[in-house]
Amino acid sequence: MVKDTNWAWVAGFFEGEGSFSIGRVGKRKPGQFSGWVEISQKNPVPLEFLQEILEDYVPLREMKSGQFVLYISSIKGTRFLKKILPFMHHPEKVAKAKIYMRIYTEEGRQGIKLSEKRVEERENAWKDWLELLAEIRGDL
Repeated sequence: MVKDTNWAWVAGFFEGEGSFSIGRVGKRKPGQFSGWVEISQKNPVPLEFLQEILEDYVPLREMKSGQFVLYISSIKGTRFLKKILPFMHHPEKVAKAKIYMRIYTEEGRQGIKLSEKRVEERENAWKDWLELLAEIRGDL
Protein backbone atom coordinates (compact mmCIF):
# COMPACT_ATOMS: atom_id res chain seq x y z
CA MET A 1 0.00 0.00 0.00
CA VAL A 2 1.31 3.41 -0.99
CA LYS A 3 1.63 5.94 1.83
CA ASP A 4 -0.16 9.28 1.68
CA THR A 5 3.22 11.01 1.90
CA ASN A 6 4.20 9.33 -1.38
CA TRP A 7 0.97 10.47 -3.07
CA ALA A 8 1.55 13.98 -1.73
CA TRP A 9 5.05 13.95 -3.26
CA VAL A 10 3.62 12.63 -6.54
CA ALA A 11 0.99 15.40 -6.55
CA GLY A 12 3.63 18.09 -6.09
CA PHE A 13 5.87 16.52 -8.72
CA PHE A 14 2.96 16.29 -11.15
CA GLU A 15 1.92 19.90 -10.55
CA GLY A 16 5.45 20.97 -11.44
CA GLU A 17 6.30 18.55 -14.25
CA GLY A 18 2.99 17.12 -15.49
CA SER A 19 0.44 18.04 -18.11
CA PHE A 20 -2.90 16.90 -19.55
CA SER A 21 -4.13 16.34 -23.06
CA ILE A 22 -7.67 15.73 -24.24
CA GLY A 23 -8.70 15.69 -27.88
CA ARG A 24 -11.78 14.81 -29.85
CA VAL A 25 -11.65 11.61 -31.90
CA GLY A 26 -13.26 12.59 -35.18
CA LYS A 27 -15.87 15.30 -35.50
CA ARG A 28 -18.61 12.80 -36.28
CA LYS A 29 -18.20 10.75 -33.12
CA PRO A 30 -19.94 12.54 -30.24
CA GLY A 31 -18.57 11.61 -26.83
CA GLN A 32 -15.37 10.07 -28.23
CA PHE A 33 -12.10 11.51 -26.96
CA SER A 34 -8.48 10.56 -26.59
CA GLY A 35 -6.43 11.80 -23.70
CA TRP A 36 -3.58 11.21 -21.35
CA VAL A 37 -1.72 12.55 -18.37
CA GLU A 38 1.98 13.08 -19.06
CA ILE A 39 4.95 13.62 -16.78
CA SER A 40 8.34 14.29 -18.33
CA GLN A 41 11.80 15.15 -17.15
CA LYS A 42 15.46 14.73 -18.17
CA ASN A 43 16.31 12.84 -14.97
CA PRO A 44 14.62 9.40 -15.05
CA VAL A 45 15.05 8.67 -11.30
CA PRO A 46 11.89 10.47 -10.03
CA LEU A 47 9.89 8.95 -12.89
CA GLU A 48 11.19 5.47 -12.03
CA PHE A 49 10.10 6.03 -8.42
CA LEU A 50 6.69 7.15 -9.64
CA GLN A 51 6.48 4.15 -11.93
CA GLU A 52 7.11 1.84 -8.95
CA ILE A 53 4.25 3.22 -6.85
CA LEU A 54 1.62 3.37 -9.59
CA GLU A 55 -0.93 0.57 -9.40
CA ASP A 56 -1.34 0.44 -13.20
CA TYR A 57 1.73 -0.46 -15.22
CA VAL A 58 2.92 2.64 -17.06
CA PRO A 59 5.97 2.37 -19.34
CA LEU A 60 8.77 4.91 -19.08
CA ARG A 61 9.85 6.13 -22.51
CA GLU A 62 13.03 7.90 -23.49
CA MET A 63 12.46 10.45 -26.24
CA LYS A 64 14.97 11.46 -28.91
CA SER A 65 15.28 14.80 -27.10
CA GLY A 66 16.73 13.01 -24.07
CA GLN A 67 13.55 13.58 -22.03
CA PHE A 68 12.00 10.66 -20.15
CA VAL A 69 8.21 10.51 -20.25
CA LEU A 70 5.42 8.64 -18.48
CA TYR A 71 2.18 8.66 -20.49
CA ILE A 72 -0.79 7.61 -18.39
CA SER A 73 -3.70 7.21 -20.78
CA SER A 74 -7.47 7.49 -20.52
CA ILE A 75 -8.91 5.60 -17.56
CA LYS A 76 -5.47 4.96 -16.05
CA GLY A 77 -5.08 8.74 -15.99
CA THR A 78 -8.31 9.04 -14.02
CA ARG A 79 -7.17 6.40 -11.52
CA PHE A 80 -3.89 8.28 -11.11
CA LEU A 81 -5.61 11.66 -10.67
CA LYS A 82 -8.02 10.27 -8.07
CA LYS A 83 -5.00 9.27 -5.97
CA ILE A 84 -3.27 12.65 -6.15
CA LEU A 85 -6.21 15.11 -6.30
CA PRO A 86 -6.56 15.37 -2.50
CA PHE A 87 -2.95 16.59 -2.38
CA MET A 88 -3.05 18.98 -5.34
CA HIS A 89 -3.05 22.76 -4.80
CA HIS A 90 -2.51 24.40 -8.20
CA PRO A 91 -5.99 25.76 -9.15
CA GLU A 92 -5.51 25.34 -12.91
CA LYS A 93 -4.33 21.74 -12.63
CA VAL A 94 -7.06 20.87 -10.10
CA ALA A 95 -9.69 22.22 -12.52
CA LYS A 96 -8.17 20.28 -15.43
CA ALA A 97 -8.00 17.10 -13.34
CA LYS A 98 -11.67 17.34 -12.41
CA ILE A 99 -12.71 17.80 -16.04
CA TYR A 100 -10.42 14.98 -17.20
CA MET A 101 -12.03 12.64 -14.65
CA ARG A 102 -15.51 13.60 -15.91
CA ILE A 103 -14.56 12.47 -19.41
CA TYR A 104 -12.61 9.31 -18.54
CA THR A 105 -14.64 6.98 -16.37
CA GLU A 106 -14.93 3.21 -16.28
CA GLU A 107 -18.08 3.49 -18.42
CA GLY A 108 -16.05 5.24 -21.10
CA ARG A 109 -13.51 2.44 -21.55
CA GLN A 110 -12.75 1.38 -25.08
CA GLY A 111 -15.28 -1.08 -26.45
CA ILE A 112 -18.10 -0.07 -24.10
CA LYS A 113 -21.04 1.60 -25.86
CA LEU A 114 -21.87 4.90 -24.19
CA SER A 115 -25.43 5.76 -23.21
CA GLU A 116 -26.90 8.97 -24.62
CA LYS A 117 -26.71 10.48 -21.15
CA ARG A 118 -23.01 9.59 -20.85
CA VAL A 119 -22.27 11.04 -24.32
CA GLU A 120 -23.96 14.28 -23.22
CA GLU A 121 -21.97 14.34 -19.96
CA ARG A 122 -18.72 13.88 -21.87
CA GLU A 123 -19.65 16.55 -24.41
CA ASN A 124 -20.44 18.99 -21.57
CA ALA A 125 -17.11 18.20 -19.93
CA TRP A 126 -15.41 18.82 -23.31
CA LYS A 127 -17.05 22.25 -23.52
CA ASP A 128 -15.86 23.01 -19.98
CA TRP A 129 -12.34 21.89 -20.99
CA LEU A 130 -12.31 24.24 -23.97
CA GLU A 131 -13.62 27.13 -21.85
CA LEU A 132 -10.97 26.49 -19.20
CA LEU A 133 -8.20 26.47 -21.83
CA ALA A 134 -9.52 29.72 -23.32
CA GLU A 135 -9.62 31.28 -19.85
CA ILE A 136 -6.05 30.18 -19.14
CA ARG A 137 -4.85 31.64 -22.46
CA GLY A 138 -6.78 34.82 -21.77
CA ASP A 139 -9.19 34.39 -24.69
CA LEU A 140 -12.26 35.04 -22.53
